[in-house]
Amino acid sequence: MLSKVVKNKLYASLTPLALFPVLLVWCTVVAGPVPAAGQAPLHYKASGTAGQFYEDLVLFENPPGEAAEKPFILDVRNADLRDVLSALALRMEKTIILVDEPVRVTFQIEGVSPKRAMELLLQREGYDYLEDNGLILVGSPERLHDEYFDQMAVTRFSMRYIGTAPLLGALDQFGVQLPTFTVDTNPRTLWVQGTPRELGRVKEIIGALDRPENVGAGTVLPLERFDLQHMEAETIIHLLPQLGIIAQPITVPAAPRVFWIQSTPDRAAQIRDLIAALDHPENAALLPNIFIYSLRNISAAAAQSRLEEMALFDEVETMTFRFPEISQELLVITPPHLREQVYTVLGQLDEARRRVRRPVESATSRARLIALRTLLAQLTDVPISRLFISDNLTGDLQNPYYILWVEDTPDNIQKVLDMLAIIDAPRQAN
Repeated sequence: MLSKVVKNKLYASLTPLALFPVLLVWCTVVAGPVPAAGQAPLHYKASGTAGQFYEDLVLFENPPGEAAEKPFILDVRNADLRDVLSALALRMEKTIILVDEPVRVTFQIEGVSPKRAMELLLQREGYDYLEDNGLILVGSPERLHDEYFDQMAVTRFSMRYIGTAPLLGALDQFGVQLPTFTVDTNPRTLWVQGTPRELGRVKEIIGALDRPENVGAGTVLPLERFDLQHMEAETIIHLLPQLGIIAQPITVPAAPRVFWIQSTPDRAAQIRDLIAALDHPENAALLPNIFIYSLRNISAAAAQSRLEEMALFDEVETMTFRFPEISQELLVITPPHLREQVYTVLGQLDEARRRVRRPVESATSRARLIALRTLLAQLTDVPISRLFISDNLTGDLQNPYYILWVEDTPDNIQKVLDMLAIIDAPRQAN
């Protein structure tokens, strides 16, 4: 049985659900404005039958009264938000006041503290909160700003590498419109007033921008915005490390198909190429089976061509990025049942082959070939020890003729030839 509710604390002895067909949950909820002194809070009752899912059913893994930070399970189905907040209030040993109209929510989470569960629930429903000692006000950000602005915390943020000027510019770009304060004598400290969630947003943006590469730069690399039409941002973000792009993307819960990255123009172009290749409606069902295969011995163009020539995977689609003749990242979109087979075949295609010897360039100047050999070693995976220059093949000092040749795998030799074509392109154009 359940006994009574006294000052937002629940005293109860629970009998296993199997013994009772009906479970009654009594919650203390305060709705609307703060009650006047001596005014009793409102009480709400919810019910359900054991063994089924019912409206307003609130389940806890551990009984109330234990440590407020102990992880637990919260499972609510079509429940009144006031009842859910009341249950969380009991668990946190705090008073939670909903200052907006109540809504019905369905939410499930486990393994987090009650406060974190509250934060995630409110974020999902578009609410925010203010906390003052044991009192938590819950409502829309607009209402909290309008009616409870004087209760918002002022928080200090200190940067290590960038000043406040570029940070304020970034906050404005993200639409974070909060009261801020700076002092000329402390150019790397910013004071911000806002709700906990808004302050968390500021902290996230600072974490992405306040990095060693921006020290002393005066301005930071621009924050590039990337918009998707059919996929969520997390899908693309998950693939970026596979492209060698190590960055701290910034996302906004309210816009799951948008993200920002502090980026150079070249890196931004690479990300846009990835988005253009993937962001199509037909790829939505294959999200878990989109991956980037990193090659070691052959180019992406060679891997793509050989995979297509084998004609084994009609349902598999491959895409390359910029400069496929010399890059080694291949984007693969495959049905689930072919994923492992594609991995295996690509691994076999990418195995090192026997070395062969082949001339790749000729010149009448040995000095030119020496310089070219050094450059090719820097631009390709072929070490300089495998690039050779012949003696003068004419034997005529007045009309010398030299050959640059390579001893390596056919794939690496092809890389050298492709790079030579790129190097010679400007000269041929003239």
